[in-house]
Amino acid sequence: MKMPGRLIQSGGMRRTPNAARLRCRVLPREAFGVRGIPVLSFSFFRRLNKQAISGATAAISIFSFAARADLNQTVGDLVPRLAGQPGEERYAARMELQAMAASASRPGADEERRTLATLLATKAIDTSVPQPARVWFVRQLELIGDGSSVTELGPLLFDKDVEIRDCERRALERNSSPAAASVLRGALQKCSTSQEAIGFISSLGQRADADAVELIAPYLKQKETASIAASALGKIANDKAVELLWHTYDDSSAVAADALVLAGDQLLARGERDKAAGLYELLFREGKENTVEARCAAIMGVAQTDPKVARLSMFIESGLRDPHPRLQAAAASAALIAFGEEGAKPVLCSMLPNVSESAKICAIRVLGASAEKEIIAMAESDSEPAVRAAALEKLGQIGSRSSLHALGKAAADGSAEERKAATAALARISAPGVAKDLANLASPGETKYRIVAINALASRNDKSAVPAMLKYAAEPEPSIHRAACSALTSLGSDTEIEPLAHLVLETGDSDAQTALQHLAAHAADKHAAAVKIATMMRSVPPPSQPRLFETFTVLGGPESLAVITSAIFASQQPDTKEAAFRALANWLEFSATAPLLALAADTNTSRTHNVLAIQAVVRLVKASEREPVSARLNAATAAMNASRRDEEKKLVLSAYASVPSLQAAESLKQFLTKSPFQTDAGLASLNLAQTLLTSDKSAAFDLARAVRDANISPDLSRRAEELLKKQ
Repeated sequence: MKMPGRLIQSGGMRRTPNAARLRCRVLPREAFGVRGIPVLSFSFFRRLNKQAISGATAAISIFSFAARADLNQTVGDLVPRLAGQPGEERYAARMELQAMAASASRPGADEERRTLATLLATKAIDTSVPQPARVWFVRQLELIGDGSSVTELGPLLFDKDVEIRDCERRALERNSSPAAASVLRGALQKCSTSQEAIGFISSLGQRADADAVELIAPYLKQKETASIAASALGKIANDKAVELLWHTYDDSSAVAADALVLAGDQLLARGERDKAAGLYELLFREGKENTVEARCAAIMGVAQTDPKVARLSMFIESGLRDPHPRLQAAAASAALIAFGEEGAKPVLCSMLPNVSESAKICAIRVLGASAEKEIIAMAESDSEPAVRAAALEKLGQIGSRSSLHALGKAAADGSAEERKAATAALARISAPGVAKDLANLASPGETKYRIVAINALASRNDKSAVPAMLKYAAEPEPSIHRAACSALTSLGSDTEIEPLAHLVLETGDSDAQTALQHLAAHAADKHAAAVKIATMMRSVPPPSQPRLFETFTVLGGPESLAVITSAIFASQQPDTKEAAFRALANWLEFSATAPLLALAADTNTSRTHNVLAIQAVVRLVKASEREPVSARLNAATAAMNASRRDEEKKLVLSAYASVPSLQAAESLKQFLTKSPFQTDAGLASLNLAQTLLTSDKSAAFDLARAVRDANISPDLSRRAEELLKKQ
C-alpha cells in the first residue's frame, strides 16, 4: 500500500518528535527528491506563503523546526542563499524564511515564535552575516517580533546600513510590545538632524503613541518635518496632540488642517463621537481660504457624528452657501450620508431657493427618485439654464414616465445645452412604460415633438419601433421622413432593405436613398439583398431605375453588376445609360474591369466615358492586390491600348507599377525612351523595382539599370543608383 507521504528526515536519521523543539509533519510525496530530501518548487512556496496564516496550512507547516533537526542550522543554511545573486535560488530562500515566520506566527505556536524571533534577532545584529540576509531576517521580525526581540534589535536603529536601519524601524513600528515604543522614542531623542527624525516620527504616529507627543511637538515648527509631525499627531489624536495641532493651525493652516481631519477620523474610529464631532465642527467654522479640502472632509465628518437634524442642517446650508464649489458638493453629499435619500430630500429642497447656481447643481446631483417632482419643476422653470440642464440630466438617471413631458419639451424648445441634456436623458431613462410613451409621442401629432420621440427611439436602439419608422419615412413632411430615415440607419437590418428600396423607387427621396445605402453597406447577406432588388427592377419603369443604381454599387456581386451592365448596353434611355455608367465607374470589385474595358475600347464611346472608364480600371488594378497578377497585368495592358490620350496612358503607367511581375517591368521599359512618357515611366519603374526587391531582385536591378541608362533626369538617375547599391 502506497503511503501518501513520508516523515521528514535529516542527515539520514529519523527524528523523534519533541513538543518543545520539533514538530514532525507529513509532506506530499512529490515534495521529495531521489534521496529523501525536500525539493520544493517555487510555486509550492508561493502557495504556502499565500496560505501560511490559515489554519489549514498551519496543520502541515513544514518549516517550523522540521526541515532540520537543529533550527540554528536550518537558518544558518539559508544565509548564503539569501546573500546570493538575485535569481531563483535567492527567491526560494526568501520564501522559505518567510514561510517559517508565517508558520511560527500561527495561533498556539508561541514557543516556536519566540524561539525563531530570538534566533533571527541574533543573526540580524551579527555584522559578519551578509547585508541581504540581515535585511530579510529583520523583515521577518515585522511578523513575529515581540518584547523579547526589542532589546537585541534596538542598536540596529543606528546601524551603518540605511536599509537595515529602515527595516528595523518598521519592525519596531509593528511590534506590539510597549518596549518597542520606548526604543523608538529613545531613538527620536538621539536624532541630530530632521532627516533622521522623519522615520521615527512616522512610526510613533503609526503606533498612536501618546507618550511621544511632547517629543514630536518641536518638529511641527521645522519646515522639513512639519507635515510628517502633524500627521503623526493626528494619528495619536489625544487631547494634547489635538491642542498642539490647533496652535499650529493658526500659523500653518493647510498642514494642520489635514492633520486635524485625521485626528477626527481617529476619534470617530475609537468611538469618541462627541470629541470627533466637536473637532469637525470647529474645523469647519474656523476654516480658511487654503483649507477648503479639510473643510470638505470636516462637513463629511459632521454628517457621520452629529445625529441632530437641525444642527446638521445648519452646517449643510452653510456649506451650500459657501462660494467654493467643492465645499458645496461636500455639503450636498453630507446630507445624503446623514439622512439617506429620503431624508435628504426635504433638507436640500428647502435650501435650494436661497443658494447659488453651482450649489443647486450639486444638490440636484445627490437627490434621488423621491425628489423627481421637485427636479422636474427645476428642469421646467429654474431661471438658470445650467440648473435646468443639470435637472434634465438627473431625470435621465432617476426619472419615470412623469418626466417625459419636461424632457420632450426641453429637447424640442430648450437652449443648446438643455437640448443636449434632454436628448441624452431620453436615450437613457429606463423606467417602465417609457418606450411605449415615446412610441405614442412619435405618432401623428405636433411635428417637433414627434421628431424628438423618433430620435429618442433610435438612440435607445428600440428595434420594436422599426415598422413605425418605415411608415414615418413615407410621410410627406420633410422633417419627419428625414428623422425616420436617420433612425432606420441605426435600427434597420437586412429586412428593411427591400421596403426602403420600394420607397426610393416610388419617391426618389434622398434621405431614403442614404438610409438604403447605409443598410446595404452593412448588410449581413449582400447577395440576397442584391437578388431581391434585382428581381424588383424587372418591373420598374426605366425612368425610375437609376434611383437604385448606387445601391447596387454598394452591394456589389454578379447580380448587381448584371443589372448595371444591362442598363448600359441594352437600355434605350440616355439618362438611364448615363446613371448606370457612373455607377459602373464607381464599382468596388475587380470584375467591373471587363465591361469598363469593353466600353473604353468601343469607338462609339464618348471621350468623357473613355477617360472615366480608364480611370476606373487603373483604380481597380491598383486596389485589387488579391487578384491574380496576370489578370491585373492584362487589365492594365488593355487599358493602355484603349487609352486615347497621353494623359490616360501616363495614368496606366502607374498601374503597371502596382503589379509586381517581370512582364510589368518589361512593359514599362518600352516607355523609358518614348516621349512624352519618359518621366512617368521612370517614376513608375523605380516604384516597381523597389517592390520587386522582395520577390525578384534580378528583375528589380535590371529595371533600375534601365532607368539609369535612359538618363531621363538627374533625380531619377540618382534614385536608380541608390537602388543599385543594394545589390
